[in-house]
Amino acid sequence: MELDPTKRYSALNDLSNHFYTLYLVTRDLSVLERALGFSCQALELCPADDSSTRLRIKHYMAVYLEERFQRSDCAQDLEEVLKIRRELAAVTKGKDVHHKDALPFFYNLQNQIQLHDDDLEEAIILLRKSLALTPEGHWIKLKCLGALSMSVLLRYKRGGGIECQEEALELCRENVAAHGQYASGGAHCSAVDGLAHVFWIKGDYEEAFIHYEQAANMRYAHPRDRFIVTARWASRAMQAGHSSSLRAHTKALELLDQCLTSTPTIDLQHQFLTNNVSGSASDAAACAIEKEELEVAVQVLEQGRALLWSRMRSYRPSMEELQESHPGLAQEFKGVCQQLEHLTVSSEPDLPGMTPLPISTSPYAAHGADFDAKMTKNRQLSEDYERIISEIRQLEGFSSFLQATPFSTLQTAASEGPVILANVNKQRSDVIILREAEIPLLVPLPGHLHAIVDKLSSQWLSTASHIKRDEDRYGRMTGQRNLSDVLGTLWKEVCQPIAQALQKMGRPEGSRVWWCPVGRLGALPLHAAGIYNDKGVLSEGFPDLYVSSYTPTLSSLIASRARVVKGGSGPRLFAVGQSNSLPKVKDEFFKLRNLFPSHVLRVRDGERARSDTVLRDLRDHSWVHFACHGSLDASSPFKSGFILHDNKKLSLRDIMQARLPNAELAFLAACHSAAIESQSETPDEVLTLAAAMQFCGFRSIVGTLWTMNDSDGPVLTEKFYKHMLRNGLDHTDVRDSAEAVHLATKSMREAGVSLHRWTTFVHVGI
Repeated sequence: MELDPTKRYSALNDLSNHFYTLYLVTRDLSVLERALGFSCQALELCPADDSSTRLRIKHYMAVYLEERFQRSDCAQDLEEVLKIRRELAAVTKGKDVHHKDALPFFYNLQNQIQLHDDDLEEAIILLRKSLALTPEGHWIKLKCLGALSMSVLLRYKRGGGIECQEEALELCRENVAAHGQYASGGAHCSAVDGLAHVFWIKGDYEEAFIHYEQAANMRYAHPRDRFIVTARWASRAMQAGHSSSLRAHTKALELLDQCLTSTPTIDLQHQFLTNNVSGSASDAAACAIEKEELEVAVQVLEQGRALLWSRMRSYRPSMEELQESHPGLAQEFKGVCQQLEHLTVSSEPDLPGMTPLPISTSPYAAHGADFDAKMTKNRQLSEDYERIISEIRQLEGFSSFLQATPFSTLQTAASEGPVILANVNKQRSDVIILREAEIPLLVPLPGHLHAIVDKLSSQWLSTASHIKRDEDRYGRMTGQRNLSDVLGTLWKEVCQPIAQALQKMGRPEGSRVWWCPVGRLGALPLHAAGIYNDKGVLSEGFPDLYVSSYTPTLSSLIASRARVVKGGSGPRLFAVGQSNSLPKVKDEFFKLRNLFPSHVLRVRDGERARSDTVLRDLRDHSWVHFACHGSLDASSPFKSGFILHDNKKLSLRDIMQARLPNAELAFLAACHSAAIESQSETPDEVLTLAAAMQFCGFRSIVGTLWTMNDSDGPVLTEKFYKHMLRNGLDHTDVRDSAEAVHLATKSMREAGVSLHRWTTFVHVGI
């Protein structure tokens, strides 16, 4: 039914509010733009004589513009906000605040910082007037109290005298007391945060951290509000060397997990991490190391990294023991987990490209309705999930079911060799070498390493972006020189001290080690660190000392070792390729046919390699070999994938949704299959194709950090599988895959192949 034209502007205003609510969850700027766009349309259609609605629309426009200013720092947005606020203040001057036209005139702290002194004084005057006009208990008074306290504090910071500081403190106390009467959730949390901030400015750190901790523990406030305050507490406590710093970091990681629990899909969870989290686990570990708590450092690195994979993995717990003793509860929990996983990996509406709604459409009939349904379903399922876990933990023998992994369990990741946890942080940089039966070993690294790693990441990103799969000439020139410099610096600053520590431990040369790098270090080829001459010949370095593997987390390595594949006497290999775009793939498959009997090998090439058939065949094979282009989408990592027939993509999301009962070994002869985007805001999430394969059950994965050369596929394939099959098809061991990659790349190196061609290949898993 068509809306009355005179009411369309009201519907548009409601629609703008709806999109702003959606923005507050997604933090997607395109959603904020839609909110602002609908608000502008509403104002344009609103009659001049409907002053009440026009003021309300302008107020919301100012809110949206303020938010956009905070995100984009556009001075024009700030000027427009000030213009609207002055207009609102002038119109409502002297009116009773209960009048429907009366709207608050207040500023966010972020905007105050940008104000000229005259504008700041104007804001303070108007806020004082608003307070005088507003009765006790009115929500406008609460807003004005907070804004006035921050405005007065800013005046103090600009040289306004100690009396400004004292007034700000008194206003903040009044603000906290007022909010405390109403237990107003996020607003109360924000008020206590403001009071803590004033104490911080005063230099009264004890009082500051008492109030930060109070805000962090407000259970009725949203986890996002509490996380933001707690992250500030952790940062400032660490800066001040305060005793609460480690407690603050631990609380921040706990709240971070709660934030993800309340966010329905993995895309939105990733957006939240991108916009709000930067190195939380690394900071916590640096703090723990500073306090000589190495076991705690290992735990927080595990707790705060690869959060999306960890959460998804918790939806696929091992249920054998529970199924045997309490089958009913096991089935109920399994059903909830499957529903949560399905909801989490479901696609989001493509908000930036949505078709504009007809003005006659109800604002709640938009794509946002689907989002609202997901939010409701997520809340219901999450409550069921927590309830059932609580019931399970009451059972004898299940008290630690799905709890944070204790150090004693994490230490078992080193059961087959040391795990190297490398943490590069602004505060300090260290390596923790995890050993099976001994306490962790600390290897301090240079204090300036954080800046070096940032530089190396940028330097190598620029070089790697020029490497093409079908040509080698770049690697013979600038690429080889740049990579040689990167590998040399990595050796001197990071890997040589580690190698020396391993040798001192008595770790024999030629044995295996596992890398678990933190942050941007994960984008660099640690396994190949060393000193190379102009021809790429290694004089000293890690490749001649140890066989390297990588693992995203300790838990993923432990889980891969624990998983037992049920099946026949030997592996079945499924090969997928696109020889029409990569001619050398035919040679690659020829090598495979010569090595594997036809009854254990299935090949899908060209038009036979479609995503649906590939996913189906993956379930029936324990080994898989991809020989195709890989696509790395840094902005939407779950759209990364393998390019199959007709340029159709088998995405990371598709792989995650697969359940592969026979998975053991994945050879990903595809570009970027193990690459962590070096400029990513969430490098610790390890959102790679190799990690997705590991999540789906593959215990060992061979991948690439950047574009591989097409001609290397057949050579590496033959050498790799010859080693894997050296004892016969019935006596293969997936654990041999790390050594197989090591020996195959060593032969390439000794044959004079360019540095960038052999260093791209890595091993992930057991």
